[in-house]
Amino acid sequence: MNKIVYQNFAPKAAENAAFSDESSSFENTVSLIEESEPVNFASFENTGIDLLDASLCLADESDNVGFVSAQVSSADRSYSNGGIKLVFDLNGNYSGPGVTLHFWQNICPKVKVEFYGASGLVFSQNFYPTELDFFCEAPASLYNRLILTFEESEIPYQFVKLKGLDFGKIREITEFFGAINIFEEIKPDCSDLPGDTCDFEAIVPQDIRPQGGQRFFVYHGSQCFGKFTVENLTKDSGRRFTFEASDDKLVLGNCPFPAIERGIHTVDEYLSLIYECSDIPIDNGGFGDTELTGFINSSKLTSRYVAAMLSMGGGFFISSARNSKLRLFKSRDRREFPIGADRILGEPDYKENAPYTSIKLLVHSGSEFDSDTA
Repeated sequence: MNKIVYQNFAPKAAENAAFSDESSSFENTVSLIEESEPVNFASFENTGIDLLDASLCLADESDNVGFVSAQVSSADRSYSNGGIKLVFDLNGNYSGPGVTLHFWQNICPKVKVEFYGASGLVFSQNFYPTELDFFCEAPASLYNRLILTFEESEIPYQFVKLKGLDFGKIREITEFFGAINIFEEIKPDCSDLPGDTCDFEAIVPQDIRPQGGQRFFVYHGSQCFGKFTVENLTKDSGRRFTFEASDDKLVLGNCPFPAIERGIHTVDEYLSLIYECSDIPIDNGGFGDTELTGFINSSKLTSRYVAAMLSMGGGFFISSARNSKLRLFKSRDRREFPIGADRILGEPDYKENAPYTSIKLLVHSGSEFDSDTA
């Protein structure tokens, strides 16, 4: 069965949200970006957790930031001074369906959600979470500030602990008209990093507000076939939409890359800069310490072009095909890469364009790349 796991989020809201100094009692912040090391912290709650307890590792596969309050609740489960406030200021105006709270270990059963815009308060409502991953449906338009107030804990003497939050909700799309078409680009001359495109026509559930810039994953059964960003969206009739999308490699082409002086730089240095420019992480595949000599002499280049040079200079492949994120890897020693029967799925549910039976690839090794583009 095919499905689209759709991130019904306010596009770019999470990337452009800054933790505000007006937040109260949130002194411990934990980065939850995939590449970060798990962070252990001491908890002096009534459960008696110690610093070395592995269950306190909050880092997971979220792209968000987790928070742990510095104040525990009282015997009656309330927090002093009207509750624990968590405030985010956003660079720009955003619209979305609400916010999903990802609690860790214990929920907060009463939370107030407020969105503010240029004209003041645009949404305010109390929510009563019943599960660790709880969606607060708060359709708000043109907001630039979010205030969450946690008023009580599930049991006495507990911190507020969030693994992360999303400016929206993850939903699934399963009703399609025809195929989910994925075209995998090939660049034999290594002039650019090959990317993938995806298009499909489907019935969108009522609670999804489709927007350009939103992201989704394509699944066939349990296998992920890629992560894509909506570029073009057409409403055909009712809840029937046509989507045209690109994967992260093509999205990198919209992200300028800074100039770098000639010298020796590690793969991780380049990947870190790509992430800063695009908010797109690339798994280093264990090659993060590999050193390359070169320079980027023009700030007009894109992150996609630099990733292509990194791929060619280090003899790496960078791919998102059949994966939920970009990854860097080395080729096998054999020079022929057959496309097996497992790549061909039953029509009309899924198809891959430009059919071929094998690719013969001449692999060159190298450790230096230059760019002298004006």
